Amino acid sequence: YGNGMGYGGCGNHGGGYHHQMMANNPDFQKSWITIEEKRLEIRKEMIKTTPDWKKIEKLNTDIATEQAKMRTAVEKYMRENPNFTYPNTR
Repeated sequence: YGNGMGYGGCGNHGGGYHHQMMANNPDFQKSWITIEEKRLEIRKEMIKTTPDWKKIEKLNTDIATEQAKMRTAVEKYMRENPNFTYPNTR
C-alpha cells in the first residue's frame, strides 16, 4: 500500500504542479479521500492475524483504478489547455 501516483509528485502530497492544480478541484479531493479510505482499510486488514487477501487485492485494484482516472483527467486537462504554463514554484 504505497503512496505514489507515479507522476508529478501527487502521491506523496508534496507540492508539485499537478498537486496544486488538483488541490482546488473538488473531484480530485473526493478521489484522494476515496484512495486514503481504501489505504486505511488495507492497513486495518493487514494488522489482522489472517488478512483477507482477496479483500486487499480488491482494495488495491480500486486504488489503482481511482489513480488512473485522476491521471487521465490531468492528461485531458493538459491536452485541452495547451497554453497552460506551470507557475514558478521556487
